[in-house]
Order: sequence, then C-alpha cells, then structure tokens
Amino acid sequence: MPPIVRGHRVLPESACDHPVSLLDICPTLPALAELPSRQELDGGSLAGLLDDPCDEPDRPAGITFKRGNHAVRRRDLLYVQYRDGGEELYNRSEDPVELTNVAGQEDRGGKRATLRALLPTYSAALKSDCAFDPEVHAWTKRRRGLWREPRPFGRSL
Repeated sequence: MPPIVRGHRVLPESACDHPVSLLDICPTLPALAELPSRQELDGGSLAGLLDDPCDEPDRPAGITFKRGNHAVRRRDLLYVQYRDGGEELYNRSEDPVELTNVAGQEDRGGKRATLRALLPTYSAALKSDCAFDPEVHAWTKRRRGLWREPRPFGRSL
C-alpha cells in the first residue's frame, strides 16, 4: 500500500518510487515540525523525500510477517526469507508482479547476500513468552534464552 502524503512541503502531483516503511513515519513527524530528532527511533525521516522525491539516499524497507518470516525491499529488489529457510528474490524492474523467483539462480554481484545481511537476526518474543510486571510497568520474559540483542532492519553487522 503506497503512503500518500499531503502538506505544504509536498510538491503537487509529485511521486516517488522509493520503498518506505511505517517505521519511517515516527521520525518524520519531528522533522516536519522542525523539532530535534530522536536517535532511539527505528526508521528514518521521510522529510527529504517530501522536499525532493528523486533526491533521497538508497534505503531498505523491512517487512515481518509472523515469527521468523522477514523480507527487505531495496530499490527494485525484494528478498524474502521464510522461517523454514525458504527464499525468494525478485527484480521488480524486470518482473513488477513478482512471478519469477530468481533466488535459486547464481548470486551475481552479491545482491542476495547484501539483502540477507539487512534482515533482523532474531524474532521478538511473543506476548505469551512474557509477563507484565505492574511494579515496574514493564514486560519481562518468562522463559530463559528467548531474547537476544536486536538488530533492526537495514543495519548490517
């Protein structure tokens, strides 16, 4: 679903085909209000895209569906890695409706490896794995070994 933005900084009838994420909305709001940015927020501000839709650095957009199924889109490439180890790779400039999975072909130029490095290294614990502690107003893990240090989308090792 494409995001649609309207405002005084948006050029009328402008369009941009850069992939973005819902995580990018929260860092965008302080930038549009000319407030200091908060580094602890995941995602990146879309303010640059609003000023000039064609002049934005390359950035990936991450997708997670249920536990262990992750995807990343960068430029025209979409890479999907499933919980069971299955992979899909599509070149959307040549195959816009994603009919030809090229993940089984030779990885010329290291595209698949580059996209794989952008995926999260873990899946967050499920709510059923945690208990809410009203004393500290926080969730704590019930079982050992579930949580590891996170690596958000788009940040390689």
